[in-house]
Amino acid sequence: MYKSVLHRAFVNSSSQRLSLACFLNPPLNATVATPPELITPEWPQIYRPFTWLEYLKNAYLYHPITGADRHERFFLSANSCANS
Repeated sequence: MYKSVLHRAFVNSSSQRLSLACFLNPPLNATVATPPELITPEWPQIYRPFTWLEYLKNAYLYHPITGADRHERFFLSANSCANS
């Protein structure tokens, strides 16, 4: 686990936000997944595991400027986003 640095973010209630610690720059074949100890009945897992390469490809291919939602490709199911 890494402690987040002090930062500011503009958020809005009509769109979702996902933050990743990109400064870590893991190997392209590294798996990004929720640590099991953070998954509980009250806070179920929302995103499926994925590789860092898969995330980077989606980040550029499905950029919000194009009208696409790059994060929906990582949801476990269509209903997962309703739990967030």
